[in-house]
Amino acid sequence: MADDPQRRTFTTHRTEWWVPCHYRDGAYWTELMKAIHWATNELVEAGKVEEGREPATDLITIHPHDEHVIVRIEMDTEEER
Repeated sequence: MADDPQRRTFTTHRTEWWVPCHYRDGAYWTELMKAIHWATNELVEAGKVEEGREPATDLITIHPHDEHVIVRIEMDTEEER
């Protein structure tokens, strides 16, 4: 007889940094790099990235828009039962 399926519940925590854009210049490079640095620090604090290491390319995503650029991280945590 087969085992019963396991049920696991996950919660996604998303953090975003909105970097303003300017019509002609786009996002300021230094402001964008600050947001990426803050995102990396949060990943290090959560234990998703070793300190001093670069995060994997899929951990921090960049989403450009007309008026801003969004730097986003998402972390899943499994709920304890």
